[in-house]
Amino acid sequence: MALNYKKVEYQGTGDFTFEDMGTVASNFKGHSLRFTKKNLASDKRVTLIAKKGDKEFILPCSEPLSKVIRKALEGGKSQRDVLSVIAKLNVFQSEDGERYFVMQPAGDQLEAFAVDSLAKSEELSWEDVAF
Repeated sequence: MALNYKKVEYQGTGDFTFEDMGTVASNFKGHSLRFTKKNLASDKRVTLIAKKGDKEFILPCSEPLSKVIRKALEGGKSQRDVLSVIAKLNVFQSEDGERYFVMQPAGDQLEAFAVDSLAKSEELSWEDVAF
């Protein structure tokens, strides 16, 4: 049996549709990830800089995520801790391929787990869960 994958789309503000491109971590393996002081001090969207060698990629965050990032940093969370969470979030590309954003999960999404690691897990049996 073969699975048919479908493009996951999220309607953004305005007339843009965004395609889920996977996590920041999966898209930027081997890169460093950082904030800029000037950007964090502003009230604009938080912008991440992903760098590998001499190449940099500018990755803006959504407005709601930008607020969460600033609140976490102001509340005493370290930049490293905040970036480690952002690395697990997804990058979305606009339908026209011109825009990329990191967005926080919508609705009641929960943490996802790699199927390979779940299949190997022997922590609980079906009986432990069902009864």
